[in-house]
Amino acid sequence: MNIVFTTTGHFEDPDHKLLIKTLRDQKHIVETMPMERLTGYLKFDAVSQRAAVDAILCKADTDPEGVATYTLPRALKVAADFRQLPESCAMSDGRKWKSIPFIVISEQAYYFGYPDEIRRLNVTLIHP
Repeated sequence: MNIVFTTTGHFEDPDHKLLIKTLRDQKHIVETMPMERLTGYLKFDAVSQRAAVDAILCKADTDPEGVATYTLPRALKVAADFRQLPESCAMSDGRKWKSIPFIVISEQAYYFGYPDEIRRLNVTLIHP
């Protein structure tokens, strides 16, 4: 499986490094992409059109400032931007970027406040 991995925190975080290593050990191809660059990359970068990605994976448990606050809403904002990509944004195999699974890993207790948005964006929310 080809996965684009993004996070609300830093890629240097030990948990993120372990997750990436585990996925790669299971023979998945994992590319990292900062959250703030994800939709711009998919929308405008010619390389993204040649990619063949099976899922976007977003880890939403750490914040760049080191506290786990408001990370799920930030991940859902990126998911909303992702789902609003134009129809013309597609991979070389014809799949639309916005149609592939968007998975958020979060253990935050306030996820219950966003069930409608999670359903509307077709986000899969899993716990670590």
